[in-house]
Amino acid sequence: MLKKNKVIAITSPKGGSGKTTTAANLAVVFSLYGKKTLVLDTNIGTASLGLHFGLTNPPVTLKEVIDKNFPITNAIYTYNSKLHVIPSALSIELRYKPATLQERIRRLTDYYDILLTRLVQKYDIVILDTAPGFNAESIAAILASDAIIMVANPDLPSAIAATKGVEYAKLLKRNVLGIVLNRVKHKSYELKSEDIGRSLGSRILSEIPEDENIARAIAHKMPIVDFKNMSKASIAYKKLGAKLLNFSYKPTIFEMIRGIISI
Repeated sequence: MLKKNKVIAITSPKGGSGKTTTAANLAVVFSLYGKKTLVLDTNIGTASLGLHFGLTNPPVTLKEVIDKNFPITNAIYTYNSKLHVIPSALSIELRYKPATLQERIRRLTDYYDILLTRLVQKYDIVILDTAPGFNAESIAAILASDAIIMVANPDLPSAIAATKGVEYAKLLKRNVLGIVLNRVKHKSYELKSEDIGRSLGSRILSEIPEDENIARAIAHKMPIVDFKNMSKASIAYKKLGAKLLNFSYKPTIFEMIRGIISI
């Protein structure tokens, strides 16, 4: 699925859907499968990706690269031998503030094009964690990507927002690889994944179950697939990563037992 799509934007029309959690954990899973991976926080207004990797106050971020012309290599941090992270600061001040949305998108897209031209040659996969919604930051990141993965929750407001997201993707001429349904509880009041997929005209790539270990992992500044790799959400993320790489997922004995009984 990712064979012809090297730069993937993880996006969501609504904040709080679990987009950044998905981007961080997919990046770790890809690295565990041997893919040299870069994950970049393009949510420059309200950045949080670095926190998932223990980067609470990195000296150089995307802010310094864009705002002060720091070399991009100064903002790359190693998480493991196959995974690098480029965090962003909580706010950013460009030297020149374009007056229009169109100009802001053009400026950011130009930055990303320059950066990614250098970086894609060094990595198997580049993940862009976008800003939520459809503003200058998110649109620029989507335009810089080859394809997008949309993250949504199984509730009506999120599904309606995702419908708009798919339409935006079409307008921007970007392929939607599919939808990741996050925080799934399998309750009667939730929308069914097949209904969401049908209404969006897009495949459901994965259902990530509601898992309190995700909150614990974030508190420990770690992706859940490393914090508790046999948790429900970790297993779901590992299966999703394998699907995207066209790999055959081989569950461990523990995972097979977990599929039979509830732990």
